[in-house]
Amino acid sequence: MNPFRYERARDASSAVALLAQAPNGVFLAGGTNLVDHLKLGVRQPDLLIDITHLPYDRIEPLPDGGVRGVMEFENIRVVRELSGQVNRRLNFETANIDKTIGSAMRQVAAIEELERSGGLDALSLA
Repeated sequence: MNPFRYERARDASSAVALLAQAPNGVFLAGGTNLVDHLKLGVRQPDLLIDITHLPYDRIEPLPDGGVRGVMEFENIRVVRELSGQVNRRLNFETANIDKTIGSAMRQVAAIEELERSGGLDALSLA
């Protein structure tokens, strides 16, 4: 079994904060087979967030037709997914910028070498 950190969330806000700190964090809640997945190596979280004691073991209907217990953690999932998408986009953009700058620097170095060696004078204009 993969080593992981265990935290007991005080409330939904602290659960969200803990999840934001760990890219591979998971919730431990009643009625899941997470422990089996941990033992088998199917899931390998770096943080296990215990929410079994939080008051989300019941479903409270909301006026808009949703349910409170489920919606609280669906919000967490959406925030986490959005955060992951933003991070992936930033990493992608940063990598592209780094490659573009690296390529431009190599081109400038090649042009400077041509200037030093007199190779620019030997090039035809056509």
